[in-house]
Amino acid sequence: MSADRPVLLTVSEVSKILRIHRAKVYILIDDGTLTATKVGCDWRVRTESVERLTGSLPSNVFAHNAMGMENEAAAAV
Repeated sequence: MSADRPVLLTVSEVSKILRIHRAKVYILIDDGTLTATKVGCDWRVRTESVERLTGSLPSNVFAHNAMGMENEAAAAV
C-alpha cells in the first residue's frame, strides 16, 4: 500500500466512503464483513476490508481524509 493510502480507517471515514450510517459500520464489524481492530476506545477498519466490498477506492478519497487530519492538527495547535 502506498504512503497516501492508509492501512486503517476510522468508523467515520468508512461511513462516509460507504455512505452509510456509523451504526451500520459497527454492525458490519460485528458480523465480520469488515475487518477491524479496537485501538483504545475506537475501532479502526482495514482499508483492504472496505475495498473488498467496493473494489479499489480512488486515491482522492484518501487525499481528502489526509487534508482533514492536517486541518484538525493545525486547529489543535
